[in-house]
Amino acid sequence: MSISDQIIYEDKHIIVLSKLPGQLSQPDKMNQSNLKSELEDYLLTSGQRQKSPFVGVIHRLDRPVGGVMVYGKTKEGTRELNNQLQTDAFKKVYLAVVKGIPTPEQGNLQHYLVKNQKLNLSKVVPENTANSKMASLDYSVIDTKTHPHLGPCSLIKVTLHTGRHHQIRVQFAHVGHPLLGDTKYGEKDGQAIGLWAYQLTLKVPFKDATETFSRLPEDAPFSLFDMAKLR
Repeated sequence: MSISDQIIYEDKHIIVLSKLPGQLSQPDKMNQSNLKSELEDYLLTSGQRQKSPFVGVIHRLDRPVGGVMVYGKTKEGTRELNNQLQTDAFKKVYLAVVKGIPTPEQGNLQHYLVKNQKLNLSKVVPENTANSKMASLDYSVIDTKTHPHLGPCSLIKVTLHTGRHHQIRVQFAHVGHPLLGDTKYGEKDGQAIGLWAYQLTLKVPFKDATETFSRLPEDAPFSLFDMAKLR
């Protein structure tokens, strides 16, 4: 799939697209292929820039995770979006596939997390732990199915109120419902990771409009569930 096929919305200042699972959000130390670099090439080949195209990274998705992302195309647009990250104008909704059936089937999870930079892991800790940060999310169970090898599993919708490192993965593992395919916080079950950035709501920079952009996942483990129940 070409980068142009991934684009959901584009104007002078921003570009919204659907990241594929396995794509890097930005360059890493290994200088591997990544969305930021691909967007820079896109701006050149599409004739929008003649040299040194600017692409601003606003937020990130872990490499195995796909879904909706936004990048800045100008410094002004990037600044506006970065400012929104601190307000309710910028909202992220995810879909996750977890083992078991969370009880209650809708609610709020709040924990304090500490990130281990060297191990690239986060863990739940007591509230007053040094360097801990509060993580909060709302969730609701959308559908439940019995996986042929893993037993009962649930499709859940998750609305983030904070943006902590590996937040969804850590919090659901902590309450006994790890995500399918999550080898960091769950078990090796042979599945692709059950996490997808489903919706992104933002105020379009320099326009009097708040827009919600969404894309549904199509592959396993999401294909086990009835996505029509989201509507």
